[in-house]
Amino acid sequence: MGTKAFSYKSFVPWIAVCFLLVAVLCGCSAPQAVFPQAQQGRFDLRGWNFAEQGAIPLNGQWDFYWDQLLSPADFNRADAPLTNGYVTLPKLWLGHVTPEGKTLDQSGMATLRLAVKVDPDRPLLALKITSMTAAYRLWLNDRLLVEQGVVGTNTQDEWPAFGRKTVSFQPPAETFHLTLQLSNHNLIGGVVSYPRLLLGDAAQLTSASETERRHTAILLCVSLFMVVYHLALFLFHRRDRSTLYFAVFCSLWLINGLAGYVSSWLLSFTEIHDMVWIVYRCDLISYYLTIPPVLLFLRSMFREEMPAAMPKLSWIPALGFTAYVLLPQSVGLHSLQGSGPQLYHLFSVLFILWCVYGLIKAWRRKRSGAALILVGFILMAIVSVNDMLFDIKVINTGFFMPYGILLFIVFQALALAQRFSSAFVTTERLSVELQEKNIALSRMDQLKDEFLANTSHELRTPLAGIIGIAESLLAGSGGALSETARHNLHMVVSSGRRLTSLINDILDFTRLRNRDLPLNLKAVDARAVADVVISLLTPLAEAKQLILVNEMGAGLPCVRADEDRVQQIFYNLL
Repeated sequence: MGTKAFSYKSFVPWIAVCFLLVAVLCGCSAPQAVFPQAQQGRFDLRGWNFAEQGAIPLNGQWDFYWDQLLSPADFNRADAPLTNGYVTLPKLWLGHVTPEGKTLDQSGMATLRLAVKVDPDRPLLALKITSMTAAYRLWLNDRLLVEQGVVGTNTQDEWPAFGRKTVSFQPPAETFHLTLQLSNHNLIGGVVSYPRLLLGDAAQLTSASETERRHTAILLCVSLFMVVYHLALFLFHRRDRSTLYFAVFCSLWLINGLAGYVSSWLLSFTEIHDMVWIVYRCDLISYYLTIPPVLLFLRSMFREEMPAAMPKLSWIPALGFTAYVLLPQSVGLHSLQGSGPQLYHLFSVLFILWCVYGLIKAWRRKRSGAALILVGFILMAIVSVNDMLFDIKVINTGFFMPYGILLFIVFQALALAQRFSSAFVTTERLSVELQEKNIALSRMDQLKDEFLANTSHELRTPLAGIIGIAESLLAGSGGALSETARHNLHMVVSSGRRLTSLINDILDFTRLRNRDLPLNLKAVDARAVADVVISLLTPLAEAKQLILVNEMGAGLPCVRADEDRVQQIFYNLL
């Protein structure tokens, strides 16, 4: 009995659940209220209750000092530098026009400054910094609060970095200044940094950061478990390669997640200048190579609906972008500073649409597990599109791909369980059918044995009569016989005895099958038995111009056996 496929009516709620879950996930990080903005380098937060209203992003207009790396000491001098205007966070200076009329591109360096006012009974605050793909130093008044990488005036002096940090501090006064040195010469990923600075209650932000780390660790552990689990499934059943492809897919996302998870810690404690590029290469390569394994997985699950050309075509951009990323900086192409990830998003969307089309066909054809795989893939695809749009700064939601991968893993596990359940039911049904057929065959075999036994017994009686009559005629009971008649009667007797011997063999075979063959064990002279058999077969041997010779030694000891059976064995051998 096969598994029941999802009907159209039952599948619509699953799609609705998909969009609902994705909307909830993507809405979690979206602002739920309109926050105040900094105006002309000033941010008045008096009256803002951080404990009840939550953290607030420090977006808005910051004082802007282009092409200068200034420290708080520079602003304490009498000849403090003049501002170049204002830039808006989180967008920064891309497209900003200086007073001299120069339009700035995404690279360069600058100092940003913001004055923040808080209530007198100010609590312990914390600043959470994310999405900062550049080197920076941040001061609270004259105190260096946090830094990332090494700020420099050119690509050689700058050590870029990326990651997220949360730092707590006690506001020194009702008004304090944040001074941010920022250099972005190396352009990690080909985009200008879009820093997100979140100011809030220290306990809340620290707890939220710890929760994020725990969630990430849990997701990474789930990915690791699925890698090991599917590799074990493949080792147990190597003909099904879908588990191997899924294990590779989970492995790549595990590497991608680890690159982001350990980047802040690793880049903070290492003094290797190129470490950021090593981590970033791992992050990019693990992303570029994820498309082919998932296509191979879907192809192995639904071969008729997923064309064989899909995985082959996906290797072209995957390997091409990977090779480009691996090019050394000395080549001069700046492969890690271009917009490769943004361009690869386009290929990803095309393959996602192709996969959804194939999965819909598989679902409509009622393939086992197609409905569950389709639901999980749609969830992951929507989350992927959200992350792509967030990466190119079209929307301001956040990265949720780990949750999308988790949902896809859950639905894939359900589909795998459905396949195993279907296979178990089929095996159970076939086992019952096989048992019933074995019972039927056993009954037929028993009937055959009974038929042979009955038939053999019925044949022995007329054969005995035929042999007896023929021997009586040979003895002269019917008068003198011609040589031709005597020869024919001898043939009748010989054939009758041969048939009797065959019938006895059939009866013996039946007894052997039933383990009911009696043996009359006694001392038997094997040479004498062989002589008897040879004498019986001599006429047949002479007719074929053969000579039978008994070469068994005369001094052989007797054997313990059934004489009739030994004679039967010799007769059958000869």
